[in-house]
Amino acid sequence: MALPLLPASHIEPTFRELTSRVTDPALKKFTSYVRKTWITSAFYQIATWCVFNQPTRTNNDVEGWHRRLNKKNNDEKPAFYTLIKRLHEEAQLLPIQIKLVSEGKLTRYQRKQARTNQAILFNMWEQYIAGSISTTRLLRQCGRVNGPVVEADSY
Repeated sequence: MALPLLPASHIEPTFRELTSRVTDPALKKFTSYVRKTWITSAFYQIATWCVFNQPTRTNNDVEGWHRRLNKKNNDEKPAFYTLIKRLHEEAQLLPIQIKLVSEGKLTRYQRKQARTNQAILFNMWEQYIAGSISTTRLLRQCGRVNGPVVEADSY
């Protein structure tokens, strides 16, 4: 579902509209789960998982940090106190990294496809805000950017 890519205030009404069309029992069960867990939940409020107009995030930065930490340990599992020492060394670097990021001197590498997809999303969001594309069209186009397209008539 591409619902997180809508503005927070549009998610619940759009979800209600989409679920009103569901007839398949398995999909009804799924939409019931989504409603209880994500739409009406006090724990997972919509504003916390809405990513409308936000840059795409991945765990690539974390994976890169983890790979670097492993290289410092020669790809071996370190003893507990060695791990603590390494983590402390990493923590010592944080103030410098924060300063460099805030000054725009430390940037991250983003693959061309990720940059292209992000540009497409921001373009669609601009069109949506301007009112030149519908909610349905935005959801379909966002779905094509982020994953495989499954048309409703295939159920």
